[in-house]
Amino acid sequence: MGWFSILKGGSLPPTDFQRFLVEAFGIPSVEARKLSASETLMQSVSQGKLTEYITEEDFVKLLILAETSQYDKFIEELEEVNEKYQMAKKERENERKRKRYANDPEYRRRVLEQNRQRQTEMYANDPEYRERRKRQIRENKRKRMRERRKKREGDS
Repeated sequence: MGWFSILKGGSLPPTDFQRFLVEAFGIPSVEARKLSASETLMQSVSQGKLTEYITEEDFVKLLILAETSQYDKFIEELEEVNEKYQMAKKERENERKRKRYANDPEYRRRVLEQNRQRQTEMYANDPEYRERRKRQIRENKRKRMRERRKKREGDS
């Protein structure tokens, strides 16, 4: 960036988010520079995946808000679309982990070991957790005993 462009257009080049606002929705670049959004929204735009979750209805709504210069509402709507995207992304990740847990014995062993270690640490460091866990163990034991009695009475 040369000295003339700094004097002419501002000191920083536009971010991917600002470029997205200008190119996709026709928001003037001066206005786009003033708008702020959450870090996750800006990252989603930079990664380019957010556009897959913008429906035609969302796009029309966003376009109308941009054309009428209702930029605060525009950002709120874009944040909602991003939230849907983030939820879908998290669900895909959870599904991938569930499949891996079901199909990979080594991964399952590591996860179980980490869970055991976490529980051990919690048990050692948190007296309230210890009490809750003791109560839970007693309740489970009583429940199993009741089930055994019912089964024995049913067999008689």
